[in-house]
Amino acid sequence: MKNFSTVATRAAAVALVVCAVASPVQAAECKFRPNAPDQHVVVKGDTLWDISGAFLQNPWCWPQVWGMNRDEIRNPHWIYPGQVIYFDRTRGRLSLTRPGGGQNRIEV
Repeated sequence: MKNFSTVATRAAAVALVVCAVASPVQAAECKFRPNAPDQHVVVKGDTLWDISGAFLQNPWCWPQVWGMNRDEIRNPHWIYPGQVIYFDRTRGRLSLTRPGGGQNRIEV
């Protein structure tokens, strides 16, 4: 019988490798759908996951949407009706600045 700590260590290592491999794939797929607006006004029941799924090709891109809107959204788990979510369409990909946000632009 294997030592529990050895099994746990191996499982943690495998999980870390899977996450490291999957992260670049997820980031590369953050492209807009054809119907994506430049901004979206949050309505009751919206989540960043749902908004990302509606306007981006991959709902796993919700952290990038949050990154673009951190001035407006302090906690990604709490968005409120009336808040405006901005999408920056630089070359069809997400960009971590608000529209007209200046030169320091990070594309994902």
